[in-house]
Amino acid sequence: MRIGVLTRGEVEELERARRLGFRSIEWVGFHDGPAGPDHSDWKTFAEEFAAQARARNIRISAIGALYQNPLAPNQSDFARAVFRRAIEVAAHLGVKTVAGFGGGVIETGLHERGGRGAYKPSENYLPRPLAR
Repeated sequence: MRIGVLTRGEVEELERARRLGFRSIEWVGFHDGPAGPDHSDWKTFAEEFAAQARARNIRISAIGALYQNPLAPNQSDFARAVFRRAIEVAAHLGVKTVAGFGGGVIETGLHERGGRGAYKPSENYLPRPLAR
């Protein structure tokens, strides 16, 4: 088993993780980094970052795509783009896990039995980031 640490996509953080004895990382902060959806030339950066990790005997165990709320209506389009790019990068690099915050929408209504206040299930909102 390898013990890992969260790092942003920066070589300095890979080196710090290596010095501290970690052999695995989750690449977090992906959404606003050089491989995120705003960058069309993501392959060059992703391949170099993966090569730097391999050179230090560090495995990229997961890509932490987005830890904002993908179910919030004002973030669904952005979240969709981030997760799709993270999946594309992960497939290209052979990383088997893409992680992120599943999201939550806090809406209440009256429970059908008893009239108490109740949260509406998050499943009602999943089509927002999955659409298209």
